[in-house]
Amino acid sequence: MSMALDGKSPRSKSSHPVTSVDAGRAVALPESQTAVLMLLTSVGPMADHELTARAAKSGVPFSPQRLRTARSELAEAGRVVLVDGEFRLTKSNYRAQVWSLAEPAPA
Repeated sequence: MSMALDGKSPRSKSSHPVTSVDAGRAVALPESQTAVLMLLTSVGPMADHELTARAAKSGVPFSPQRLRTARSELAEAGRVVLVDGEFRLTKSNYRAQVWSLAEPAPA
């Protein structure tokens, strides 16, 4: 992972210009993750292509790329999980994995 001059990790490649570092830092991480969580809560398990399509119809102000990244970050954090053995077909007839909210930890 590369470091910027201010010591913070940028959300861009080290070979990109400083403007890319600035743009990467401007991304609204908590809001995009919240949007993914809200969609999975209201709709239920979905594949990424379904998630991004539903977000667009709902007026969610994030790009499909940002939403897929937010879903990936949530998976790394254990907030969303793969639905074992469930796939949905994309428009190109490829299988896509289905994601759902993780079960809450027992109290």
